[in-house]
Parts: sequence; C-alpha cells; structure tokens
Amino acid sequence: MPFQRYATSSSMVSAPASTGAGQGGWLLFDVEGAWFALDIGCLLEIAASVRIHTLPGRRPPCLLGVGNLRGKLVPCFSLALFFNVHPGRSASSEGGSRQRALIVAADGGPLVMVVDEVAGIFDLTEGVDGMLGAVGGGMTRYVRSVRRWRDLDVFLLDHQRLLAELLERLR
Repeated sequence: MPFQRYATSSSMVSAPASTGAGQGGWLLFDVEGAWFALDIGCLLEIAASVRIHTLPGRRPPCLLGVGNLRGKLVPCFSLALFFNVHPGRSASSEGGSRQRALIVAADGGPLVMVVDEVAGIFDLTEGVDGMLGAVGGGMTRYVRSVRRWRDLDVFLLDHQRLLAELLERLR
C-alpha cells in the first residue's frame, strides 16, 4: 500500500506517492540518535501521535501497548527498545517532542512504530555505501545496508524482515 499521509506539527495532510519501492523513496527517521530509513512502499501514514494504552500481563518490552487508529486497535512498538539502541542525542532528548508514529502495512493489518523524529522522504540512491559492520545492537539482521548520506550514517531497513519479527513478537 503506498504512502498516503504525512503528519506535520499537529495535523495530517495528504501526499502523493511519487516514489515507491525500488525507486529510492525512503523515509528518514531518528531513533535515539541513530538514523534509519524505511522504504515508503510499506508506509501508510505518519501521525504526530497515537495514544498508547498499555497491556496487562507479560509482553515483549518493545511492545508499548495498543493504539486506537480510526476505531481499530493496533499494536504499537518502540523501535529503540526493539533494536536495543542506547540513548543518544535524539530530537526528543533535546527538549520539545518531535516523536512520531509510523503506521505501516503488515500482514494482518497496520502496526505502529514509535520514532523520535522524522526528517522526511529522500532518494537515498545517491549516497555512498557504508560498512555494514557499523551496525550494532540488536538490529544487524534488519538492516539491508548502511548509506553515508550528507553527514549521516543511515541504516536502510529491510522492512519485510522487520515487520515479520514485530508480528512474531505478538504471538
């Protein structure tokens, strides 16, 4: 399903899907000071926030709870906890919350991934490939490649593996 909406400061606006999978359209976002990119082909929308309700009982630490998305309960995950990324210099830690909820299409319905900041959609095909060995924490198998883009090392995510693993954590 193509990218449908993009959240600005507090509202949602429609945006056309100008680039898709394989055409260089990547959503660039920050998680605890580490920069990631997700192919926009799996992105449904970006929300300024989703109210998350915690779940009772045992659950994986990365599962924050469920959110109400237009009358449907959807699972909400913290990518910082999922990747075991240690707190760094992120937008949310510098005061003023820029946290966003990435709503992505997964088998069985949408799910939410909470990130610290969204930089925008970029064509990352022009960057220089970096060293995959630079990937640390628990994210190695979810990263396709590392791209040196502008002054950032950006981890290009394998969205199929990532979503499959997030769904597995629900079982």
